[in-house]
Amino acid sequence: MEKGKSDSETTVHFTVGSLRQTSCRAGGVDFKGELGLVKAALLYADGVELISVGASFAAGMDELGRLATPEKLILLRRFLPDMDLGGTPAETERFLGQMDALIEKLRRRRRLSREEVIMLTYLQGEWGKIERVVDGTMQKWGAEDFMVALRSGRLGLSPFSNMAPADILKLGMGTSASTQPLADKAWEEYQRTVLEAVSNKATHPLFDDLTGDIVGQAVRKGLIRPTAGAKRRGRHAGFSGDILQRLPMFERASVSDVLEIQDELSEYLGAFRDAVASSAATIEAAPWSVDDFAEEADVVFRESVAPAVGRIEERVERDRDLRELTLRYGPPLLAAPSSIGAFLGGQWALGGLAVLAAGLSTVAAARSSRTRVEQERLYFYYRAGKRLRLRR
Repeated sequence: MEKGKSDSETTVHFTVGSLRQTSCRAGGVDFKGELGLVKAALLYADGVELISVGASFAAGMDELGRLATPEKLILLRRFLPDMDLGGTPAETERFLGQMDALIEKLRRRRRLSREEVIMLTYLQGEWGKIERVVDGTMQKWGAEDFMVALRSGRLGLSPFSNMAPADILKLGMGTSASTQPLADKAWEEYQRTVLEAVSNKATHPLFDDLTGDIVGQAVRKGLIRPTAGAKRRGRHAGFSGDILQRLPMFERASVSDVLEIQDELSEYLGAFRDAVASSAATIEAAPWSVDDFAEEADVVFRESVAPAVGRIEERVERDRDLRELTLRYGPPLLAAPSSIGAFLGGQWALGGLAVLAAGLSTVAAARSSRTRVEQERLYFYYRAGKRLRLRR
């Protein structure tokens, strides 16, 4: 953030780093945990980039399932020589030659022979098996909502080597021994990318606990030396992620819910960012000192955020009661005279005008009070909580 500017005056970008992998629940990626950070970042920031090996793998799998027919067959052709097709070497060679001719006709949009149509049907069936595995894996991992975030255009993925569709297919056909070097390379890429994010002045790093530990170890070993600005950006992102995930029903909110709420409440977001930045600045622990930071963030939330939101809610309820009372009974203590004499004397008109003026005054007071409430820096947080309750 530029010196002298508040977050409400500049673009806020987050980089989310997550290592939510598990071998017990689904044998892959814990997207439920990973999405918590992603949703918080999407609700708060203007742009978000995700550093996640698992998410990159899932995105590659999704792309694999959406390839056009020629590209699918090209991939199959690439790996068929390594598969047992159940025929002699000569028969296998002839089949691969026929497949090459089929792919070329499809690319040139040429008419297929009867035999080529039969071959295409067979190959599409083989590819269908791959697609079913992909779809089943995505559902098993709970990745569907993650794909909504990715396709929204508001979430970018940090690129990883060996995550293109061809690499995904190769990984699926490989053994543990053959994939270990790829896993080691991905691990090295992950560490390097998250450490670069800490020093990047254009983004706020928001990391899960495992990633925070990686950064903390790098700091202790002297591999990186975060500046005061880097620590400030990290505290800001870490505190926003902490308090947003405390919103009611936030865990059950979909990515679509979060994106719609940010759009609906965008006019109040700048003031909320200023409040978060101010509160985060009171935290002394570095965000990669995971336990200490979490403890301080909890104290600040309970001492500053929760009471302020409670006061906003009280004022909103008082204003609502006042408006309902006015609509139901009219302005109090102002009954206009109704006799013929009063009418002829002009007092009826004056009384009616007084009632009208009192009503307008009450409406104006209610609107003025509402405006003051909406100017509260945590109003975005209060309204977001209300929206999430209504959606569930």
